[in-house]
Parts: sequence; structure tokens; C-alpha cells
Amino acid sequence: MDYPQTTISKGEAPQTTDRSGRADRPSRAEAEQAVRTLLCWAGDDASREGLLGTPDRVVRAYEEWFAGYGEDPVEILAHVFGMVGHSNLGLADAL
Repeated sequence: MDYPQTTISKGEAPQTTDRSGRADRPSRAEAEQAVRTLLCWAGDDASREGLLGTPDRVVRAYEEWFAGYGEDPVEILAHVFGMVGHSNLGLADAL
């Protein structure tokens, strides 16, 4: 089974590709339109003044929530586990 692969560089939007390398990720505009659609589905008017900035805010929130996909787990774990020699016993005692 071919699972999508997501690549994110810091400061850039994620790029999802399948194993053939074909980009199939929706654009930011499509993501914002999806939020507008959900607002309409919920019974609200997505074009009213109080909601005009909501699609942008929601998309930015998702970018922040999923920013970790752009991180290199090997680098992060090497940093965390490379801290050998630092005592974590005080932390264990606090629990």
C-alpha cells in the first residue's frame, strides 16, 4: 500500500507526495475554502465580518500544530539522548 509522504521545510508549507513523487497536497487557498465550507455547513455565514479572517486563522493554527512534521526526528532524538551525563534523578524524585 502506498502511503502519502509529507515533507516540510522550516517556514514552508508541507508538501505531500505519494511514492511516485507526485504532489497531491491541497493548496492554502483550498484549505481556507474548506474552512469556509465547514462554517457554512455549521449554519453560519462565512462571509460575515466576524468570520472573514477565520479561514486564515484556522489554516495558520493547523500549520503550527503540524509543524513537527518538518522536524528531523533523528536530529531531535540525538539531541535529547545525547545529553548523557546530565542527571535526571531530580526530576524522577519530583514525581
